[in-house]
Amino acid sequence: MTGALEWLDRPTDCDVPRPHPPRKALMTNGIVIMDISGQLQPCFYLPATDEWYLLPATECRRLDMGHGDHETVSCQGKVFIITDDLARSQCYDPDSNRWSPVSWANKLSFLTAAVPALAVKNKICFFINEEFRSTALWIYSFDSNSLSSLGNWIDRACFCAVAVDRYIYVLGGNLWSTRKVLSECTRFDTEKNEWQKIAPLNEARKNALGACKNEKIFIAGGWYLDWFQVELLNTCEVYNILTDEWQFIASLALCRTLGSMVVVDETLYVLGGGCQSAGKFSDKVKYYNHEDNEWNDKATVPVNKITLREREEEPYHFKGCSLRVFKGVLTKLQSISE
Repeated sequence: MTGALEWLDRPTDCDVPRPHPPRKALMTNGIVIMDISGQLQPCFYLPATDEWYLLPATECRRLDMGHGDHETVSCQGKVFIITDDLARSQCYDPDSNRWSPVSWANKLSFLTAAVPALAVKNKICFFINEEFRSTALWIYSFDSNSLSSLGNWIDRACFCAVAVDRYIYVLGGNLWSTRKVLSECTRFDTEKNEWQKIAPLNEARKNALGACKNEKIFIAGGWYLDWFQVELLNTCEVYNILTDEWQFIASLALCRTLGSMVVVDETLYVLGGGCQSAGKFSDKVKYYNHEDNEWNDKATVPVNKITLREREEEPYHFKGCSLRVFKGVLTKLQSISE
């Protein structure tokens, strides 16, 4: 009883966990979609029913989001919009339907250059560009409300990072020193603080999309630099963790880079990202049909219904993450049709 009262009376930026998780029948799974250019209002898409909802506008859209790195991460039933200025990132709590400052704001006020971020169990891991062109890993723990750094640890940037249990898989990317695009892959054990090499990708790539589903890691798109000629990719690969092998699967219809891959109800979705036309970003949500080994159209982001201001020259750039919410939350949101 005390736990329930504490949860009900919590401030919006508090990380007090829900005392009793709702029954699965009362939950629904969807995708939170953000536009890092700040021109569109955040939205929540339910693939199972093909419904769209508006989320409250976030203060992040005022932080010059279109000119820095940005990630959308779900952890502990909340969504975190992580900007290049980490201290000014925002957190969305679906139970209160509000955005608030992140709990690590005061602890990360001196870090201003974030690259990929992801959730590992009850922690948020930040990849930070350090001096001398190296990348360091910082970990924020919600359980202890503490921040720790593992120091400079990798001479790589623009890689795809995927979390599986306690491991962080670092796939592809490019060397800081030479800008060479890589096929090399490694994984990092966040508990033992150890690195382990794994099989390389079949195709070198950077800024690719990736996610884990059923002990397999999927990676798609990205781009490759060949004699100063940029080649956008539409190829996709899957990694079997048990056998340490990569295999090609069906390619995307369009090349994509800098988008998102998410898993909802055991289905893989890709969204956002640049396609082969210069300056052209995709508003299509596609899903992977495992049985037929093909990517199919699922939905189109309703851009006209979530526009916050008149479109500027800068294109829309979507990022997304999965989110599991109590169905009652949907009654607080404004429903929109595609």
